[in-house]
Amino acid sequence: MVYYEAMASNDSFMHIVNLFELLTNTSRPLTYEEIVQALPSLPTGTAAKRQAFERAKSSLKSLGFPIRVVDSPTGKGQGYLIDRKDVALDLALSREEEAALAFALSSIGSITRENSVILRKLGLTESSSFLRVLSQQSVDDSFTVLFDAISTKTPVEFCYGRDRRRRIVSPYGLLQRWGRWYLAAAETKDERVKSFRLDRIEGSITLGDQTQYITRPDDFDIDSLLTKDPWSIQVSDSDTVVVGYQGDKVELDWFFEDRSEVPIDDKELLSSVSESWTLRAVVVSNWDGFLSDVMSLGTDVRIVAPQRAIQLATSWLEGMITASRKEIDAVITEPVSGARYDEVKQRRANVSSQKAIRRFELLSEILPYLGRVRSTTISDTVERFKVSQKELIEVLEFAATCGLPPYTPDQLYEIIVDPEEDLIEVRLDTPLAQPRRLSLAEALVVLVAVRTLIVADNRQSQPLLSALAKLELAVSGLNVDDEDIFVKVEKPSFRDEMEAAIEAEATVSIRYEDKDERVVAPVLLFVYEGKWYLRALDLKSNSVRHFQLNKVSGLRILKKTQPRIDAASAKDFDVTDPFMLKEKAVEVRGWVSGFGLRVLDTYLGSYLSVLEDHGDISLVQIPSSSTYWLSSLLLRLGPHFVFADPSASGRELQREVASKVLALYSA
Repeated sequence: MVYYEAMASNDSFMHIVNLFELLTNTSRPLTYEEIVQALPSLPTGTAAKRQAFERAKSSLKSLGFPIRVVDSPTGKGQGYLIDRKDVALDLALSREEEAALAFALSSIGSITRENSVILRKLGLTESSSFLRVLSQQSVDDSFTVLFDAISTKTPVEFCYGRDRRRRIVSPYGLLQRWGRWYLAAAETKDERVKSFRLDRIEGSITLGDQTQYITRPDDFDIDSLLTKDPWSIQVSDSDTVVVGYQGDKVELDWFFEDRSEVPIDDKELLSSVSESWTLRAVVVSNWDGFLSDVMSLGTDVRIVAPQRAIQLATSWLEGMITASRKEIDAVITEPVSGARYDEVKQRRANVSSQKAIRRFELLSEILPYLGRVRSTTISDTVERFKVSQKELIEVLEFAATCGLPPYTPDQLYEIIVDPEEDLIEVRLDTPLAQPRRLSLAEALVVLVAVRTLIVADNRQSQPLLSALAKLELAVSGLNVDDEDIFVKVEKPSFRDEMEAAIEAEATVSIRYEDKDERVVAPVLLFVYEGKWYLRALDLKSNSVRHFQLNKVSGLRILKKTQPRIDAASAKDFDVTDPFMLKEKAVEVRGWVSGFGLRVLDTYLGSYLSVLEDHGDISLVQIPSSSTYWLSSLLLRLGPHFVFADPSASGRELQREVASKVLALYSA
């Protein structure tokens, strides 16, 4: 039975490869009769032959190879062909351009690993990178529709938010900030320009009246829509709030520096606090957002004035203590639709067909790379494509028996595989060995990656820019205005010094959170939810640690070579688990309000699991890596989080941290 399945799989694989080659090398559409006559490897029986042809055709379509069906020029029914322009890109990148593009796509991307697919389509593989900039959202179909609407200046319609209210808007631009994508648009009902987070758009996005031409205002400023913090989002009347903190808390200078908009000249107020304190005056128009941010800083910060703000702060903390004693009855409900998102797709017709499709998919991923390098080692290819040596050799050796009629040696794939010499050599003239054509969404991913790298890392290298220019020319429909897509990545202090230390493989001494200096071996810089982090080996504890760069108040590069740090290496970096929490974190369950869910979604991203969604309240599961981290998160959530387990030890922690901060206001 196993032998039969293997033979059937090989036959099915050959049918797919040979049909692809036949349809990409014909100068005119071929009828079914002409195709089966040219493919002697198909079964002999009439029904079996038709079935094998249909399976091969369906397999090619399912893997993204479009087969055009047109009237045959012979007048004998329908004809089939694959236009090479629908399959391959004519990029002709230089080695420098290939390296620059590989670095950009290896550094910048979403947690969905979509960039690795694009790299393979272009015949590139992941580049070793000291930098990662992660986004929680992919450049998906919704993004592509919005981009098209902005380019053509066409209104769009969609349902937004938990109330799923229908919106008709005039789109002006797309902005990535804090690891999220936002649409800047004016609602047609009142013409106010607003920001809409793309992952809160419910359902599909449709183009509106295409005869209604949109004109973007001359004074359009996307920065005014997305402020640096949630305090300034206009949800209530603005008020000026004074906060104070100890003068030696250097990392809080960074936290408040761009938010201090009002001078403090109240002598009585200044005399009410110690001279060692630093006072900052900020404008607040979103109290929940303000309290959530400030309370997360614990006892390091106190609201000083006005009295209304102090009362709101004490109510926040008292509500948190009440929440620690509260119980919420479980609600019987259907699982949220997202829980079914990753269900296994429907199985294909039979085992042999599945194996053949898998083999052709692997071949189509590997050949663009092999076609570019022409000669490489088996071991290197196994490592690059994360495939077993046995499967790689089987696919390439069997592909060497495929090609064009009449299947003479000069018409077969020229692939040499020598396991003894650890060698692969190819000489191929097939679209399968050229860079694959990208969809508009994939091309936009490349565009966003390059733009983000330029903003985050100041890399405006000529090879990177010229590679992008060639891609824009090769992909029809990618008419990008520089003002259509905005990327914002804040650059903290010591970022350049950390990069220099990583490249020099030096150790550094850092002062973190104003505590004693510690010596670390830096390995990787990454951006998560708009914040910069360093992954490093802490030499004192000999463990991998993560440090938020805006909390680093001092740095010295030491003239030491880094120790061996396999566990912290960039190669082990998992974009779905950047903080390495999956194995060491304790899972915490609780009920959150709509505001609490937005807070968790913003700060936890992919680490948040929504177990039940009841509209105004949701049951969530979050990972807790330490008591300190959970304390800060609980303060940020305030009265909006209730532990699901009445006996959870976190309830005592919730009361304890709230009481400590509350004591600041009762002194």
